Amino acid sequence: MKKITFCCFIIFSCSVYSQISLTQSFNEPKGGDLESTFTLDTSAYASGLPLNVTGNNAVWNFTNLKALDPIIDNYYLSASSETSSASFPGCTFVQESGVAYSYFKSTTTPTTQTEIVGVKSSTMSLNFTNSGIVAKYPITFGSTSTDNMSGTFTFSVNGTCSGNITTTADGQGTLNLPGGYSLTNVLRVKSVQTLTLTALIIQLGVLKQTIYNYYHASQKFPVLSINYTYLSSALTSSPSLSGYATGSANYFITGLKENTLENSTISLYPNPSHTNFTIGLSNESILKEIKIYNQLGELVLNGAQASNIDVSGLTKGIYLVEIYTDKGVGRKKIIKE
Repeated sequence: MKKITFCCFIIFSCSVYSQISLTQSFNEPKGGDLESTFTLDTSAYASGLPLNVTGNNAVWNFTNLKALDPIIDNYYLSASSETSSASFPGCTFVQESGVAYSYFKSTTTPTTQTEIVGVKSSTMSLNFTNSGIVAKYPITFGSTSTDNMSGTFTFSVNGTCSGNITTTADGQGTLNLPGGYSLTNVLRVKSVQTLTLTALIIQLGVLKQTIYNYYHASQKFPVLSINYTYLSSALTSSPSLSGYATGSANYFITGLKENTLENSTISLYPNPSHTNFTIGLSNESILKEIKIYNQLGELVLNGAQASNIDVSGLTKGIYLVEIYTDKGVGRKKIIKE
């Protein structure tokens, strides 16, 4: 599953023949964009991932990564279509990742850049009155930028937060992936984000995220992303460190490569649903199996050759439905009320 992190900072990609260059016009997400990824199993790298490889003509070997079902979709929404964006002044687009929302501002003066203005989930929120720059364009090998950010937070208590973001394009070279993929002209961008949380002049904790994104000219979003989160809290006796990796669904697959059905050929109704929903197929394909996953990526329901699905036992929320047919696999979301 794709873990929800305290802050979700995004940086993107584009292409030039001799050297990849990230630009705002091509790489910055827009309302309606969709990024599909798999969570990756990194257990084959018992001694650690090859993250210390930097510089020009670098070679990154990630051939032993393994994709895990299901596909995780990140949706990008315009600020005008997401009502909660009104609480984050300056927001121009929103990233929806499971139950977490990240709010961004696109600016063109004095420089072209993307700024983070807030983060919200069901349990916490961050509102940056001094937004932080997550991408200053163009980004090419050797580019670096550092920016301060500050604002307020709401968690179990309310308080203030302050910190900085440092973004560096520290590597350029070849990315070797499972399935025989070998991508040249890949740019790695390392982002380090640090936040200190304070309430009533008492420092509650320090959050540090280190994110490695690998970009190729073939697509807008990263081919591979690796995230480490360090949290030191006054409420716990010892700090915690967690990590996860995700890979683009365009380059990582699970099992045999499958045909993908167009979403327009599949309908789920009623949606939202209270007790049951029906699967409609418009391309004369034969339904073989369905799988339903919750927002944590956990399989919660599995059915075979049944077009009417009973979801009365599921809790309220948004679910991913995978529809397997004789002509391929389709994926749709459904809301259980």
